[in-house]
Amino acid sequence: MPLAEPPLPGNAHEVEVELARRILKLVCGLGIAATLMYVVVFAAHRLWWQALGNLALGTYMLIVLRQSTRRGHYALGLALLAWPVFAVLATASFWQNGIAGAAVWWLFALPLLLLQGGATRSAMLMAGLVMLQVALLVVLSRHAFLPAPKALPLGDLQR
Repeated sequence: MPLAEPPLPGNAHEVEVELARRILKLVCGLGIAATLMYVVVFAAHRLWWQALGNLALGTYMLIVLRQSTRRGHYALGLALLAWPVFAVLATASFWQNGIAGAAVWWLFALPLLLLQGGATRSAMLMAGLVMLQVALLVVLSRHAFLPAPKALPLGDLQR
């Protein structure tokens, strides 16, 4: 005998809440798995501060997931995850040679994630800040105010 499927949401609000719940669980599941993988990688290379940082990030994601699920505020949970990531990526984009680095391009995914999860105000505010960040990076780059990347020299495809 097949298992009964859960009932489908009855109205638009219930559909929004269910979509936000699923997106939050997906983001947290993938994020926690990735941070745990990096904990192992960094610990294997004896980079303890990076391993602890990733462990803290994974713990934060778990706390946000648990509290959002307990209270039913999934869009707020997505915003609580997206804004710290935005701050880190915006800072990293400055140190990664502006728009030539990888961090700045990940900024564009965050407002879309928030829109999918129903956090419309956060998404619109973040989209505006992303555009300001890109404009700032272009201006700083043209006037040579960005720091030189420390990790590796730029390749031909990054110039």
